[in-house]
Amino acid sequence: PSHALFLVGEISNGKQLTVTNPDEDYTTLLLESARKLARSILREEAEEMDYDVDQVWTVHQRAGDYNPVHFHSNARSDFGFSSFLHVRLPAQLHGGRDSSSGSGGSGPGGPGGPGSDSCGFAASGGDPALLPLHQDEEEWQPPCHDGTTNFFWRTDGGSAVERLESPGSMALEIAEGFLYVFPQWLQHYVLPFQGEGER
Repeated sequence: PSHALFLVGEISNGKQLTVTNPDEDYTTLLLESARKLARSILREEAEEMDYDVDQVWTVHQRAGDYNPVHFHSNARSDFGFSSFLHVRLPAQLHGGRDSSSGSGGSGPGGPGGPGSDSCGFAASGGDPALLPLHQDEEEWQPPCHDGTTNFFWRTDGGSAVERLESPGSMALEIAEGFLYVFPQWLQHYVLPFQGEGER
């Protein structure tokens, strides 16, 4: 069934579908990830909480489709976590690599995962002072932005390195099979991409 009624996505070429029976392995991974994130934030208090999946849906984004700025909520609690997982990406969003084949770079997400040369995340935001340690200014190239999910939590300016302030926004790497889990209040948006295929 369609989940579009409950979502803000501008999905005119793709679709948004309700998942009525989420995969058991996916649910287990999601709940364990939520427990770990809660423990990192709340310490011992996290052990007293109940963890359950409220809703699961899929977004089949095609060329020109996007998600405007939004955050999530759930029917069971005033707080919680949200997540997303890229199951399939068109070639133009991951440099033509088949991440399941082990080709491409190798980062924390495994071959072709975040930390590799996949399109998206740039911790530096173009500031050479914030480049990853293994890069220098001549190597740095701006990240691709087509199809990326972007978090933002403040809008009052860019980074202030001298005050150790982060910029308040982050473009996330695009990688098949990498699960992102984050507090549901965190505002985010997904940029459109052009070309064939489905994200």
